[in-house]
Amino acid sequence: MCSRLNLLPLIFSAPEKNEYAYKMEGLDKDWIFTNSSRRFVTYTTLPPGEYVFRVKGSNSDGVWNEAGTSVSIVIHPPFWMTWWFRSMILLLIVFAVYFLYKKRVKSLEEKRKVLAERLEEKTKLSDELQNALSEVERLKNRLEAENIYLQDEIKLQHNFGNIITQSEELKKVLYNVEQVSSTDATVLVLGESGTGKELLARAVHNISNRSERPLVKVNCSALPANLIESELFGHEKGSFTGATSRKIGRFELADGGTIFLDEIGDLPLELQPKILRVLQEGEFERIGNAKTIKVDVRIIAATNRKLIQEIKNGNFREDLYYRLNVFPIHIPPLRARKEDIPLLVNYFFSMFNFFILASRVVRFIPKILAAPLSPLTCQFVFSNTLRIYCLSISSSVWYSISA
Repeated sequence: MCSRLNLLPLIFSAPEKNEYAYKMEGLDKDWIFTNSSRRFVTYTTLPPGEYVFRVKGSNSDGVWNEAGTSVSIVIHPPFWMTWWFRSMILLLIVFAVYFLYKKRVKSLEEKRKVLAERLEEKTKLSDELQNALSEVERLKNRLEAENIYLQDEIKLQHNFGNIITQSEELKKVLYNVEQVSSTDATVLVLGESGTGKELLARAVHNISNRSERPLVKVNCSALPANLIESELFGHEKGSFTGATSRKIGRFELADGGTIFLDEIGDLPLELQPKILRVLQEGEFERIGNAKTIKVDVRIIAATNRKLIQEIKNGNFREDLYYRLNVFPIHIPPLRARKEDIPLLVNYFFSMFNFFILASRVVRFIPKILAAPLSPLTCQFVFSNTLRIYCLSISSSVWYSISA
């Protein structure tokens, strides 16, 4: 702020000899003296406030007018220095900062949302890819296991290529096989050892809707008790001593197909509840893995034991028996269908003749016609099973070659 104050000369006979003294109270500490050659006072740095300007003068004789005179001065600040202007500017700055902050937050939120959507999309694609790879790996392992299993099956020599009979009793059994094959009902094949229970189980599977999938066999009596659970349900790597790799169980291998549990009466009692769970729920867990595996498997069981007696002896669960006994099929022994003996003899000799010719043995073995059998032959057949009879014919053929 710039202020200029003019000092008028006193009316004396010699005004050029007048002297002056002034002081701006509130700014100057002491009086400031000047002569008549400079009759104005200039203040260029007066801050806003209230002031009192005092001035006194002397005549040519040096007599001062101590009373002098005074002027009250009020300096108002410019508007940009007022509190309300500064408050308004501060408020505008606050609003501007807040607006920029909100805009920045909104921009970051939009970017975060876009990144989250991209991440979710990539995660979803990654999960789908992982699931696809897991499914491919599962199918690959299953296909490899099926391939190994089928190769082992091809290597096996079966005693029968099909079922040969002219017995009315066995024809009734085959009629029942046709009836049950079109369903998914559990079948329990009963009969003495060597009567062809596995052959009948194959017949059920081959004419069923599951014939395109494999028939997986498990002989419950041929496996040790400590390994049968691993064979049926599989195990994870390291789940027990000797488990060097993951193994797919027979139930998982038979998913969509049929599993044949031969000699089910020899199944350990502690394993029977797990078989019952598969029958009821269609699910199980691998050894060493808590994940439940769902399967769609048809079960055909066979036994030469009297399961009712085994239940009374405490060796077989009653609830498992009734689950298996949905459709029982009883195979009559060979002694109960003697009319099939000539057909079987011709079939076995034809089959063994083929093997002999294939091995380039030129000795001729005459074909046995369907003639009446001797009492000794009938007695041998009636006292033994079909499997033993087949093996006896095979031995006779090879003994005749070496004779």
